Amino acid sequence: MIEAKITIAGYNCKKDVVAGSLSPDNLSNMRTLITDDCILAYITTEKLGSLIATLDDYLMNVKVALDVCELSGDL
Repeated sequence: MIEAKITIAGYNCKKDVVAGSLSPDNLSNMRTLITDDCILAYITTEKLGSLIATLDDYLMNVKVALDVCELSGDL
């Protein structure tokens, strides 16, 4: 089993808005949590190739969520 943890921090967007926009795309092997300081995402998988593909997709979704948040002024 391969496990990855992504920490999203340092942006001026509301964490609940960003995390809420990411959660609908979560598969059964993914969890998104909000802490006081950041958003945490946990991903587990059996294959390294699957992890790389999932991380790529997830990080693109993070970028889009942060871009929309900034453009909408929902900071």
